[in-house]
Amino acid sequence: MKSARMISRGFPDIHQIMAMPPDLAKETLMELPGIGDYAADIINPHGGFPIDAWSVDVFGALFFGKEPANARDAIEEVKREGVRRWGEWSWMAFFYVAQDLRNLSERLGIRLRLE
Repeated sequence: MKSARMISRGFPDIHQIMAMPPDLAKETLMELPGIGDYAADIINPHGGFPIDAWSVDVFGALFFGKEPANARDAIEEVKREGVRRWGEWSWMAFFYVAQDLRNLSERLGIRLRLE
């Protein structure tokens, strides 16, 4: 309800958000109630690397050869590594990996989370 009110009262529309630099667009989106880092990375038209407690296990295994001992504590480290490796294309890499877990597991010889 609060987000709807903000939007109806002049929150930037998608065209305005697209015209913003990526970091400002994400920051702006996070002003909406209920939108945190993960959701902002998903809905940001500039893309992002949306790592959460589920995806941190997959990308931890891909980047470091093992799932992190504590998923929540590893989110920032895994996020930094994804952005370091793929930069502005990290959002595309995220969605590719998320859609191709079975094939990547077989090709890389590691077990990525498949559920």
